[in-house]
Amino acid sequence: MADKKYAHLPGPTRLEKWRESVKLTQQQAADLMGFDLASFNAFENGRERPGLEYAVSIERVTKGRVEPKHLVEEREPRVKAS
Repeated sequence: MADKKYAHLPGPTRLEKWRESVKLTQQQAADLMGFDLASFNAFENGRERPGLEYAVSIERVTKGRVEPKHLVEEREPRVKAS
């Protein structure tokens, strides 16, 4: 379930606030989620958006405080070739 105090925050900021609230380093959080430190850092700082698999892992570890819909990369709609 999403945490209402994070509702107004963008996904990367939610991830950072969660990590700080549970007193983890980026390395510790990355290890819990099965990511390397560089990827976790890029997701938390908003330089990259995780794919769905990573976003679901983040949701699981954060117990829903950071939901995939706030993190997952947006894809261009497919256009049929004529």
